[in-house]
Amino acid sequence: MEREPGRLQLRVGLCTHEGVCNVLVEEGTESVAVLILVCGDTKATGGYTDCPVHVYLDEQLADRVVLDVVQGRRPVPYVNVYEELEREFGLPRS
Repeated sequence: MEREPGRLQLRVGLCTHEGVCNVLVEEGTESVAVLILVCGDTKATGGYTDCPVHVYLDEQLADRVVLDVVQGRRPVPYVNVYEELEREFGLPRS
């Protein structure tokens, strides 16, 4: 989701001893293609943790779709993390 105009929050599943090394972004008029590079152990250990990754766009996202380069440029599902937090923990929106 776009946290504020031009700041896109992506979510990535990371295991223990993994981290985000880089995020590559290709902006077009109708889409924003993203590739998140993860570094760490060669064998994943433990369960996955849903981690935020922020990307600053040249322009506001608006009606453009976000595409996952690894998944053959499939659209990334939109998830409003605030709504999930409200549902799961009863936390109010800030």
